[in-house]
Order: sequence, then C-alpha cells, then structure tokens
Amino acid sequence: STLLARLSEISDAVPLADELYLSVLSRRPIADESAEVRCLMESTKTPVERRNALIGLVWGLLLSSEFRLNH
Repeated sequence: STLLARLSEISDAVPLADELYLSVLSRRPIADESAEVRCLMESTKTPVERRNALIGLVWGLLLSSEFRLNH
C-alpha cells in the first residue's frame, strides 16, 4: 500500500506522526512535531480536508532540508 493509504487508516495523531516520520525521515518525531501533526489533524473536519492535510505533511517532509541532506 502507499504511504498516504497507510496514514489515512490511522485515526490517532501520535501513531500517525510516528508512521509519517519513520517512513519519510527514518526517525521518530520529537514532541513538537507530534503536537503539530495532532493540531493539524484536529483542525480537519472532512475526509477531503484530512487527505489534503496528509498530502501536505508528506510533501512538507519530502521537501525539507533534513530529507534532502540525509536521504
């Protein structure tokens, strides 16, 4: 399955952040990063908003300097 499909199946923000960061950056998120994911997920009201937020998170990590320099 794709990363987006796996993330879409996770309802709790902490495991979602763990899966996201482990999949993209090969590390667990720090507390601030988990909190950001939680806040973003809590702000979504519809499945379309949630999907768009997940897409934004994935792209944000893929475009990060950490990803570019370490992977």
